Amino acid sequence: MRRLLVLLALAAGAAPLGAQVTATLTLAPGQNAITASAVINGIASAPQGAGASVTQWTGTITVQIDNPFNPTTLTLLSASIVAQDSGTWQPGLNGAAGSAPANYGLVFAAGFPVGNVFAAVRGATASLSSAPLTLSGVGGSYSFLPAGTSFSPTGGDVDYRNAVLGSGRTNPGGGPAADSATTPGALNFAGSTASFQLPLDVSIPVTVGTAGSGTIRLVGTLNATGAIPEPSTWALFVAGGLAVAWARGRRG
Repeated sequence: MRRLLVLLALAAGAAPLGAQVTATLTLAPGQNAITASAVINGIASAPQGAGASVTQWTGTITVQIDNPFNPTTLTLLSASIVAQDSGTWQPGLNGAAGSAPANYGLVFAAGFPVGNVFAAVRGATASLSSAPLTLSGVGGSYSFLPAGTSFSPTGGDVDYRNAVLGSGRTNPGGGPAADSATTPGALNFAGSTASFQLPLDVSIPVTVGTAGSGTIRLVGTLNATGAIPEPSTWALFVAGGLAVAWARGRRG
């Protein structure tokens, strides 16, 4: 009897405690271009060459939906995302002369007598988290505002080189950076597949050795997909459970 009551409650859309759905979504290949720019000591960066300031990210995002029948909130529990190399940029590893593969390649025109300061971001990784984000929408198509989402660097270094200021490697560090994107994100269902879009606009504090301190800004949209049963799928599951429970009750 208790099981039947629980199933009836589910069918009515009143999911019991613990009914949240957790799923791990995978960033869609070639659909996660994130652009980097920086300001160090008031000097804005420029890309070292074509494509130097934009690269693809790969990895996974784990999300939780509060109610499979009537989703009202989406929470980002964690993520493991990795920046890919966009090309070969100056300086070399640890600030050496030459160039090497890097996620991003930036240059700062510091003017006379310093000249250009070259910086390459390498090995960047990050995680994501959020408070419950309110979902708006019906019929398997929902939107949300990114405010409340945090981007946390988990790895990566900046190699730098300049004839006057010297060369070396620094770890940007910095704690979680708030997502300030104002464009709504999206969560859409198509059968048992969910697509997820998160606009990203974060500024991360960084110190580039003796060149000074400032921020690196990352802007773009993360697109991920994965299996999350849509509300109608859960309804069919519960309906099947009700039918089984009813049949057993008749036999009893």
